[in-house]
Amino acid sequence: MKQRKAFVLLTAACFAAFTFIACSKSDKKDDEPQTPTEQAGKIPGMGEAAGTPQGTALVYPAGVTLSATPSKA
Repeated sequence: MKQRKAFVLLTAACFAAFTFIACSKSDKKDDEPQTPTEQAGKIPGMGEAAGTPQGTALVYPAGVTLSATPSKA
């Protein structure tokens, strides 16, 4: 019975240590997101900003069509 209790405590201590090490942020400097280069409201082609949107255009799969017409508010 003593051995089982010691095994459970050792397992819990190892689990806690590995969790603490895995959650530390000291070595995650490369994973942090970069500062965005665009400013809100000034992305080309978005909203009232002039220009052409960047990226790949949306293409519907074959056989998919739009049937609803947009309503005017």
